[in-house]
Amino acid sequence: MQQRTSSYLVVASAIAMAALLIVQVIWLRHSQSLMEEQFQTNVNTALCSAVATLAKDEKCSEPFSQSCTITAAECGKKLDQLIQTDQFAKTVSSSLAGFNIKLPYEAKVCAKPPSYTPTSIELPPYSCALDPITKTDSHFLNLEFSEKKKYTLDKMGVMTGTSFGILLMICLLFFYASYHLLRQQKMSNLNREFFNHMAHEFRTPLTNIKLASSLMQRKALAPAGQPHLQIIQNEASQLMQQVEQVLYLARLEKNDYLLSKESCELVTLCRETIADMHLQADAKRASIQFTPTHTSTELRVDALHLKNSLRNLLDNALKYSDDQPNIRVDLKEYEDYVLLAVQDDGPGLSAAQQAQIFTPFYRQKSTRDNCKGFGLGLAYVRRIVELHQGQIQVLSQPGQGARFEITLPKT
Repeated sequence: MQQRTSSYLVVASAIAMAALLIVQVIWLRHSQSLMEEQFQTNVNTALCSAVATLAKDEKCSEPFSQSCTITAAECGKKLDQLIQTDQFAKTVSSSLAGFNIKLPYEAKVCAKPPSYTPTSIELPPYSCALDPITKTDSHFLNLEFSEKKKYTLDKMGVMTGTSFGILLMICLLFFYASYHLLRQQKMSNLNREFFNHMAHEFRTPLTNIKLASSLMQRKALAPAGQPHLQIIQNEASQLMQQVEQVLYLARLEKNDYLLSKESCELVTLCRETIADMHLQADAKRASIQFTPTHTSTELRVDALHLKNSLRNLLDNALKYSDDQPNIRVDLKEYEDYVLLAVQDDGPGLSAAQQAQIFTPFYRQKSTRDNCKGFGLGLAYVRRIVELHQGQIQVLSQPGQGARFEITLPKT
């Protein structure tokens, strides 16, 4: 599951990076379009301002008072002569400079088509009508900028460079993080495989130890040797239980295990589990009370794993409690679900401990040295409960014991 989650995370991050890049490109193109539109507006405004200034100068407007009313061709010749004068160049350049436009340009006079009306035909970009000078609406002035593209790129250069620089940095960090994530995931898989192989290797000699000690106990061994055999049996059982938890949890994490559900009588299952724990309970002089609300409770579950889950809860209650603990197991049947709870009178759990208690390999600092185990029991229990579509929660306060409640749906 963790491997699949990491893969999904990398893919989702890559999609987000691609979307960010596309949005950035679209934003830059939109910015370029707005800048060109602003440039065109400024040029048109400056050009019309220059035409109005020239129209106020009698030396510039007087030659057109007669010629433009006679023929359009004669008017065009006079206008061509006007745009070649120093006065025209000085006036237009001054108006453009007012908008911070200092680009080389080429001016030309164009005749309007006979069918031209202001509402039917628009003038080309960078143009202005010459009727303030000619007194007739027959010609317009147009400017062409050969270096306009360079001007736009220069204006957007800093913004574009900064944007793509930041994007490049984000991409590099993303690929670096993804590389290390995938590498750590690979190392985690190798460690998990090694751990599983190690657990398998442990299981075979432990099985042989238990078998050999059982055969020795059946023989007429001297009473002095019986305690030693009992120690061997207990320790072998403890190690075997830990090895089985490692193997089960590894398979559950890989989604390589399907529950074998069948109709099970939970009252009988709880009584059998409590009876199996009598040696540990006797060693701690513990009292385990079982209080079912019904004499019989049927439910479709995986009996093996549910029994192991209850064993883990009871084992924790015994391990983390002082001598002579009182443990209560409740089994309550409701209309839609069944509640199985284990309550002890141990040291209890703080809020920080409750937040991490179901994390694999987590163990309380105060119990690491005097309690056996790898910290896998509760992680295993939670995974089994989740596979049953149930929920598990812990209710506890420091110094007041802990209560673990498992809720299993009937459907």
